[in-house]
Amino acid sequence: MRLTILFDPPYWIGLLEDERDGRLYAARHIFGAEPSDPEVYDFVLHHLSELCQQMQVGLPIETRDTKHVNPKRVQRDIRRELRQVGITTRSQEAMRLQYEANKRERQLQSRAQREAERAHRRAAAREKAKARHKGH
Repeated sequence: MRLTILFDPPYWIGLLEDERDGRLYAARHIFGAEPSDPEVYDFVLHHLSELCQQMQVGLPIETRDTKHVNPKRVQRDIRRELRQVGITTRSQEAMRLQYEANKRERQLQSRAQREAERAHRRAAAREKAKARHKGH
């Protein structure tokens, strides 16, 4: 699990990336102004678990063959990764999939709520019609 705090204009965001079960999960938290160390510590203690629970859709991680790699190349790759500022493309893709899953869930809930409201209105209209026919 990795938490990266970066400036994504106009806000400071915290990008949480987690690799588990061969999949990459990502979520972000918007801090707004530049967070101080106590704010980050408070976020990690109290809100990180909520953010982890939101990460339900992940991207499969490509596995590479394990073969000997030149140590200098490994150092260059590490240096390049440390210099990299911003959200990785894989993280953006994982967050997009999570947003789409949340959107589908909200659509299903709102559709069910609309149908329930329509059924209630129809039942009320039928009751009124029956009452009118009975003459009461």
